Amino acid sequence: MTFSNLVRINLSDGAVNSMDALGTSENINALDADGTGNLYGTVRPIVGASVSLARIDPLMGKATVIGGTDKTDVFALTFQGSVLYGLAGSGQVLTLNTSTEPRRCCARPV
Repeated sequence: MTFSNLVRINLSDGAVNSMDALGTSENINALDADGTGNLYGTVRPIVGASVSLARIDPLMGKATVIGGTDKTDVFALTFQGSVLYGLAGSGQVLTLNTSTEPRRCCARPV
């Protein structure tokens, strides 16, 4: 199973429409949107490889990689205000910079 396509779900009738592929060979691990509708996801090419942060065009479904995280298991994202946080499998909470290469800042066990 791969996770390289986005779908759009009609909230009125539940219809599911597949969007184009992300435009990358990588699979999405987590998704979240900021308060202005910008969509971000963690992506990686294969299991065990380092995860990257990508900006995803919500209309076209295309992903643009921003940079690496030096982690192999960032599987949850959430915005708190304008700050994007990621959760690694080790329990570390990471802050991710959405404008340049993500950096691990203030990582701490959960």
